[in-house]
Amino acid sequence: LWSARGTAREPDWQPGGDVRAVGFTADGRLVAVGTLVESGQRFGTLTGRRADGRTLPLGRFPVPADFGPAAVSPDGAQAAVRAGDGVRVFAVGGAAVGGPLPDPGRGSAPDLRFSPDGAFLAVAGGLGPLWVWEADTGRPVLAGPDQTLSPPAFSPDGRLVAVSRLDGTVWVGAFTPVGGGRPVPGLTDLPVYLPDGR
Repeated sequence: LWSARGTAREPDWQPGGDVRAVGFTADGRLVAVGTLVESGQRFGTLTGRRADGRTLPLGRFPVPADFGPAAVSPDGAQAAVRAGDGVRVFAVGGAAVGGPLPDPGRGSAPDLRFSPDGAFLAVAGGLGPLWVWEADTGRPVLAGPDQTLSPPAFSPDGRLVAVSRLDGTVWVGAFTPVGGGRPVPGLTDLPVYLPDGR
């Protein structure tokens, strides 16, 4: 890991193990790195590094297969990683938040994203379905379509989530008591929201 502002050729931080996942806050205050360690048994570790150089062990988890990617909540309070037995959420400086969330991935690894306020965690892509959970409790709040291609994209207010699908549509879902969403025609591989919510 190198500082974008630095000019040194040597990295600022080299985590141990085989790096499989990296996630960070948009402001760069916290980076989370998932590494695969094989010392008698396979396990994964998630380690955080703050901008001030402090390293924080976030969690350790069994890895029956490959794992990744990782994501960090915008406020830097939580980090998540897709492990072999599901999606695991860790409180930064604390313990795991509940048990592993079900892993809906198929094929290539799907992507994880926290909502702008950090209240929700979504997983999509890799031709698997879209799932959204409450980050603090692990309670599922939205089950979207299958065959998603893109990472989940949250609207700026965090009330909508969009994904592109294999059939060429973009699916938009809302967190309402009824839930659900609708396909929007359009060929795109990466839906994004503008800051004004369009």
